[in-house]
Amino acid sequence: MPKYSDICAAARAGNLAAVQDMVQADPQAVFTTNKYGFNGLHEALAADNCGNVNFELVRFLVHAGCPINQISKGSHPRSPLWIAAEFCPDTEIVQFLIDNGADLATLESDGRHVVDCIDNLQEQKAVQNLLSKLTGHPLPEPPPPPKYPEQRTDTATWRKTTAAIKKAFAQLERAGIIAIPNASYTVGECIAECFDKLEQQPDRSRFTGYCFYTEPNKNRAREFGCLYLNYGMIAEDESGIAELAGNIVSLLQQQGFDAEWSGNPDDCINVWLQPFYAALKD
Repeated sequence: MPKYSDICAAARAGNLAAVQDMVQADPQAVFTTNKYGFNGLHEALAADNCGNVNFELVRFLVHAGCPINQISKGSHPRSPLWIAAEFCPDTEIVQFLIDNGADLATLESDGRHVVDCIDNLQEQKAVQNLLSKLTGHPLPEPPPPPKYPEQRTDTATWRKTTAAIKKAFAQLERAGIIAIPNASYTVGECIAECFDKLEQQPDRSRFTGYCFYTEPNKNRAREFGCLYLNYGMIAEDESGIAELAGNIVSLLQQQGFDAEWSGNPDDCINVWLQPFYAALKD
């Protein structure tokens, strides 16, 4: 069995057996938090944003007494219920947390409501609708139509595009942003991958943020023509998040990509690939 530094790390990996062993050895382990103020329940829920959360692990942590309304640190404090709403497309998990004492009031943080922050992907709609109904918070206006028509590209064009993206990401790294193209499958895994890469840098102090795209977002980009980039600050202080996103957009534009950001820290950076495809064919 893999070794983990604490219950938070084991929960993030979705390793039920490891978490059970830790709790059996020390029942107080469920109260452990990491440097971000996340407990094991936060991590178990954030470990996957594609519907593959280990529900049995979530059940175990809740029944073992892991604080269900623990609020994380930082400028955007979040409860486990917020994390579940943000990352789990499964209403059963969200409803389970509510049935076991998760406070709906924790779905509003720093003037923002989770109903407004849930991803616009179709698989998140059921969770968004449920929480809107339970809290009375109205659903957000539907997003505007895409900037360009959806376009699936051929293999040769896609290879040239991904090569150009890797080159652009190398520019991000030179600008002090840990950048990983085609990172892991889930957002949680990708963030961990970014920090692992940071630890390998001899000059890590020059890095201020990170940027990546997940494997599912790569597949969506190939299919539809828009690549969604996640980003975040290295330090706990997120006051520079707007500047970071702006720098990423600017650097990508300098590399010939049609990149844009809404200005909302909860929104991904969009990279429209259709103009790049057209330029390759000229």
